[in-house]
Amino acid sequence: MLKIAICDIEIQFRKRLQGLLANYMAKKGLPYEINEFDSGTDFTEQGIEMLKYQIIFLDVNKDGLQTAEIIRKACKEIFIVFTAASANYAVDGYKVNAIRYIVKSDIYLTGQVYECMDAITQKISCGCRVMVFDFTEGTRSILLDDLVYIESQLHKLRFYVMENVLNVYTVYGKLGDMELTFTDAGFVRIHQSYLVNMHYISEISRYQAELANGDVLKIPKKRYKHVLDRYTAYSGKNDKENFSGTLSFF
Repeated sequence: MLKIAICDIEIQFRKRLQGLLANYMAKKGLPYEINEFDSGTDFTEQGIEMLKYQIIFLDVNKDGLQTAEIIRKACKEIFIVFTAASANYAVDGYKVNAIRYIVKSDIYLTGQVYECMDAITQKISCGCRVMVFDFTEGTRSILLDDLVYIESQLHKLRFYVMENVLNVYTVYGKLGDMELTFTDAGFVRIHQSYLVNMHYISEISRYQAELANGDVLKIPKKRYKHVLDRYTAYSGKNDKENFSGTLSFF
């Protein structure tokens, strides 16, 4: 399910945009959930739960740029779409890797929104990776992009998964096996007990990794350079992909 947030003080525009998005999703046959917020501040006050959204339409005129910077610090892969009454702030989109800048008053608003969603859904479909696990809580399909990290505790593995809230599932296994499985999936072994999705790393410093949900995990000195190099390469690759032909102002 695609979870979409609309952050805008203008109720009339929120409703219009919600209607366009609902029509688009219905035509594509895609399951979705759309939630409205009066401002970016209201949105970020959710804390870790803001990461359950894949797409955010954000009014840049009020607190949009500051909100986008907070979002980007927590997650580099949420699709940010700026909206505004004019194109005056268009250049700010580059600062936070916004995928589109939509002018509210444009007579081609419907076309702008549909083209934007075409670009986003194509990227999402290309990047979707799903695995099925027999957890002690029952068999579940997990979208790897929702898996924050795996923690090893004795003979059990605890999967921290961002769904509507951060859920934890357990399975018997070895972290080393999971590391081999997720070698090319954007995960890094930062500790004997932790395999982390780099998508959710906010910062690495002082032999520790700060995650978007606020967890701080230790990195042993002997692993630190390897982890930092992997994360730097990952961040650079994603920044390049985000800029590659994805930002359009009109």
